[in-house]
Amino acid sequence: VAGVCVWFSIQCVLPFQHLLYPGDVDWTEEGSRFTWRMMLTDKTSALGLFAVDRETKRVTPIDPTRFLTSWQLEYLGRDPDLLVQFSQFLAEEFRQTEHREVAIHAQVFCSLDGRRPQLLVDPKIDLGRQTRRLGPQPWIVPLSEPLLDSPWDQPPDDTWGKMLELPDSGPVN
Repeated sequence: VAGVCVWFSIQCVLPFQHLLYPGDVDWTEEGSRFTWRMMLTDKTSALGLFAVDRETKRVTPIDPTRFLTSWQLEYLGRDPDLLVQFSQFLAEEFRQTEHREVAIHAQVFCSLDGRRPQLLVDPKIDLGRQTRRLGPQPWIVPLSEPLLDSPWDQPPDDTWGKMLELPDSGPVN
């Protein structure tokens, strides 16, 4: 009986975990696991991934379609946690196949519920070195774009692609 009560309590409390995180859970995706918050929003993204050689500072654009299906890629650009996991994979892939230590940076522009696109994560952060944790992630850029009277309806093609730029070869975090 005690086990059933504990299980029932967890099922009642867990869906409200998003209240423990600052900001808009639909933007950050933090606290959205095991909750009832699916299919409440429309989130579109454009993604650019870059490897920066720690020694030479050479910037190499990464084509994620070499590793991911289009369906996986769609989710990658919307979920910062998935982006970290994939960045860690890429850093290890460079280490194994090219014998290079690289920093993985991402420029991700997202549009949430018809807002104008804005950066989702800090492009200066090496996502390959970030660790997953329960608390809020400081490298997720807070949502600042307001809801518009008429939705932003530009598809993420050439228009959004112009926003993506190669990172400079400054210090690697």
